[in-house]
Formats: sequence, C-alpha cells, structure tokens
Amino acid sequence: MKKLFLVSLAALLLLPSCAESPAPSAYDPGETGSDWVYLPSDDRVYEGSCRNFSSGLQAVGDYVYFDGGWGGYVVPARLNCTTGNVTWLCSDPLCAHDTPECSLYGTRDFLALDDGSILALRQYAVTEMTLSGLEVADRVHEIVRFEPDTRRRSVVEEFGDRLSLGPEVIVGNLRFCNSNVYDEEGSWVGGLERMDLSSGKTEQLFEGWYTLLFHRDGRVWVSDGVGFFSFEAEADSPVLRLELEGKSAILPEHTRFATEGTNLYITEHENNTVRVLPLDGGEERSLTIDFADYNYILYMTENWLYYFSGETTVLGKARVGGYASDRVELYGTEFRRCRPDGSEDERVFRFEGEYASFRPIDVAVAGRYLFCTYSWWEDPDGDGVYRDGDNRYSFPVNGHDNCSLLRIDCETGEAEIITIREGTK
Repeated sequence: MKKLFLVSLAALLLLPSCAESPAPSAYDPGETGSDWVYLPSDDRVYEGSCRNFSSGLQAVGDYVYFDGGWGGYVVPARLNCTTGNVTWLCSDPLCAHDTPECSLYGTRDFLALDDGSILALRQYAVTEMTLSGLEVADRVHEIVRFEPDTRRRSVVEEFGDRLSLGPEVIVGNLRFCNSNVYDEEGSWVGGLERMDLSSGKTEQLFEGWYTLLFHRDGRVWVSDGVGFFSFEAEADSPVLRLELEGKSAILPEHTRFATEGTNLYITEHENNTVRVLPLDGGEERSLTIDFADYNYILYMTENWLYYFSGETTVLGKARVGGYASDRVELYGTEFRRCRPDGSEDERVFRFEGEYASFRPIDVAVAGRYLFCTYSWWEDPDGDGVYRDGDNRYSFPVNGHDNCSLLRIDCETGEAEIITIREGTK
C-alpha cells in the first residue's frame, strides 16, 4: 500500500508557495494535516562510521538531513523521523537564504553531527558595486559549525581555493581528518589531524595520509593502505596500534568501507565480492553480493546488509541532448538485504509499476527505513522515446523548488512519497 505525505517547512510560511513536485499519484490539495506514521526499530544503525561532507541524505539520530536546494545553494534541512516535521537548519523564519546574511549562505556541502549541529562547507564571493560594474571584493572559503537551536556560528577552518576533503570521524567534540596543507608546488604535505570543535584548536597527530574508517570503544581506526591501526581518540599523545596487519592490500580510491561495529566490510567498484574482516582479529572471509551496476554500496544496520541489485534495464530510446547513450538505461530494479553472514537474502522492494522509472540518488538507512532522493523518467506521449525535460528529479531542478523523498519500509516493503512544499501548513 502506497501513501502520499505532505510535510510543511515551517520556516518558510512567509514565503510564496511553489509548484508541487510531480509524484506517482496526485495529492489532494483539500487534504489537511499529515498522515505521518513512524515505527521505531530495534535494529541499530552503527553510529561510529566515518562520513563525508555531502549535500546528500544523512541519517543521524532521529533525523534525516538533506539538501533543501534554495536559491541554487545547498540549504540543509532535516526531517524529524518521529514527528514528520521538516525545518531548515537556518532557523530564522524571515531568512530567504539567498544573501551572505544567512548563517548558511554559500553552503556547498555539510556534515551533520550527533548533537544537532552541522559542519557546513561554505564557498561564495562577496561583491560590491564599482564605477565599472560589479567587482569581486572577497572570496569566502571556510568550514563553519552552526547550531540551529541557538543560531550560534563559529568558523572551524579557513582555506584557499584548494581543499582536501575525505572521510571524517567525529568523536564527541573531536574531529579527525587529513589536514589541508600544500607546499609551494601544490603537492599535499599534511597529515592526520585532530580538531577540538569547541575551541578550534588543531593538532597534527601523524604525518602522511591515513584513510579514516570508524571509531569504536573510544578508539579511531585508520589504514595506511597496508594495515589497519587504531589510536585512542582523547589521548594527549596518541600512539598508533596495529590491529590487522597486511589486510588492506593497498586501498584504491574507489574502495568503500562499512561496519556494524563487529566486522569491517570492504567493497570495490565493479566487484561483487565483499571482504569481511572481523575487528577482533578473526579469520577473514568473503561474501558474494549481486550488486547492481554502478551501485557497489552496502547500507547497513547491525542485523542486515542492504544493497541494490538486478539487471540493468532499458526504459526506451533516448533523444536527450548530452545523454551518453541512445537508450535510457536504468541500473538494478531491486533493493535487497541479507544477514551479515550472507544468509536470508531477500527482496525488500522492487522498482516496478508506477515506480518502474524511479531510481535512488542519495540514500540513507535509518532503522527499518530507507530514505532517498530519486530521479524518474516521464513519457508524456507514450511513444517510448525520451526527450529533453523527460528526466525528472525529486530535488529542486526542472523548474521547481520542492523536494520529495522516497521512504521504503524495509520490514513491509511499502513505499511512500514525502513531498516537502514551501508555504504549506
């Protein structure tokens, strides 16, 4: 059974409403209130994983954070999974988010933290009017920490045009990442650093590049491309401790890591074999996962491994400018899950019927639910030929400012569209 929910952005009640995003079935504008239903899950999502700065979905605590897409910039918003309420993280109800006066203006990517604050990567130019016209006065490149409830903003890091961003681990109020240091020739010469987000104090812990993996029991796990190491997050002078020797086999850039706190799962692009490394030093094993092409990612909770699967399907002919193929091809049709040992492999959801042309873009798993932004294709005349403008997105493009999320209940397989529309109550 499919339901259609309408969720309001309370912070935009004073702004004009915009056209609703297309959805699989029509929304009745006479309908009032929200039919939001949330069922909590005992299936825990491991909270110690490393994460990247992103404008995509991020599930943290009771919230799913996403890109509100206002005025051509990333304006982070969050969905309360319990109540269904959605709010901008810039909590000023009068703010249009389109000038530097907005606390999050110029945000390109962000990272949601456990305490409800975010780290926002802001890049924009401040301009002034001169006799010869507009002239760039200053360029802002910074990472700020913003607390929505208090509107407190502090600059965490300032940088030039060049910035090294990779996986980050946040332990309480400590941020671990590779530093943003380059020599005169433009080569990276930094190391792994620790930053106190309260004071802004930064110290380099180790020279050279380390891939951050996760944290567990007060220790941060990293790899140097050969072995796996850990160190005490809060120690005055941390020391690397070898955990798994010679296990990583030189980590390529397209390698992905996931953990449920007991094992480390390693997947590589275009490879259906998943390496499973027990964190207690037990014997390595492997799983064979039938990943969909172009989506070799595990989304996990402590009891399940979720993934996209199925053959690439051809939707029809493509007559779209700049499209790489003369056919509209969609990757795997199924969202599946299995136990951490590979058993009980089962289908959770299949993209068929009114969802046949839908495919997820950014995905976040929160307990028993999968949330995603998505794209879909429309064929107005039904001739099987897709032209410019027929590819639609659930975030603000195609001439609309709304955002829709697809929510899949991983227990029942029910799919629901959450349409977030400005100016509604």
